[in-house]
Amino acid sequence: MRGNPAIGWEEAKQQNYGVDFGFWDKFHVSVDYWRTKQSGIVMANERTPMVGGIVSGNDIGSLAWFNYSSYENIGKMENQGVDITAEYATVLPCGLEIVARGTFGWNKNKVIDGGDISYEDAGYAYPYRRTGYPVGQQFGYIVDRTDGSNGYYNSQEEIENSGLSFAGIQPRPGDFRYKDLNNDGVIDEGDKAPLKGTKALPAINYGVSVSLAWKGFDLYLEGYGEGGRSACMYGSLGVSENIGDGVYMPIHKNAWTAERYANGERIDYPALTSSSSYSSRANDFYVSKLDFLRLRNATIGYTLPYNLTKNLGMSKVRFYVNGTNLLTWDNMKFNGMDPETSSASGVPRLDNFVMRTVNFGLNINF
Repeated sequence: MRGNPAIGWEEAKQQNYGVDFGFWDKFHVSVDYWRTKQSGIVMANERTPMVGGIVSGNDIGSLAWFNYSSYENIGKMENQGVDITAEYATVLPCGLEIVARGTFGWNKNKVIDGGDISYEDAGYAYPYRRTGYPVGQQFGYIVDRTDGSNGYYNSQEEIENSGLSFAGIQPRPGDFRYKDLNNDGVIDEGDKAPLKGTKALPAINYGVSVSLAWKGFDLYLEGYGEGGRSACMYGSLGVSENIGDGVYMPIHKNAWTAERYANGERIDYPALTSSSSYSSRANDFYVSKLDFLRLRNATIGYTLPYNLTKNLGMSKVRFYVNGTNLLTWDNMKFNGMDPETSSASGVPRLDNFVMRTVNFGLNINF
């Protein structure tokens, strides 16, 4: 099998508007607004799969044929954003040297044409999976908490009286209750909706650094953060208790059981399982914000006076303590995960954390 010989370079039309200004030779600000329109992006064109060349009407309800879609220059996308940089530097009368720098970035992207077909004729509540959404948009079911429901099927009788049928794995007491978004009486692929905030890139990223120096002492602090992005934390190495050897997180302690429900106790998680279940599908319960602020670097040091070091035959001697990733503030829904590290699917992983380190050092220059 050979590739598509007609594939070429994508095209981009870019705009950038910026302004720079400063005050008193100490404070400087740079502001840029940018906008990019891309076309001819290489994507899997679902409208012309490689096998058969034409999508059969019998295949539209299944995503199995997607793996055979040809790659073409079909994609179109819009990106825009604002980047701000500010810097302040001064020396106070007491001799304290200050250098502070901050950055802020906001961006937004939207897929204009993702090469996907519309499932509208197949009864999908949301017929597209890429077109019209940000890059990396995740889809899943919406847990039904209407009419006073706690979002779970609390008995077999509730399942039987729901008036619904279920494609694939059947629900059991303690599983989620999903919304029938297309009102066809069946909970299946057609009921998946875009999960709010889930995308490949954060909408906001920012950073700040401060450097201080005074009479041989020096201090450096650097922070970094992101905001405006969420992820659906189910599946491989997410919060699912049935993946691999299994994980047990704080939220699993309050999983649904018939006894907990009957006693009116707090329930934070569906009934546990050792295999895939109706609740282990992607849904909005597993969505968590990934906003965070991390103290990425902190260094404090002291340089011996030159009059002392020169007598020892050295030009400079500096002692220091350095720490990386010392503190992290986040608002994640699930404890025990790192908001900055993720698997290929964009889901933060349990086995992959940003390491916290502390170093003690001595620099000697001759």
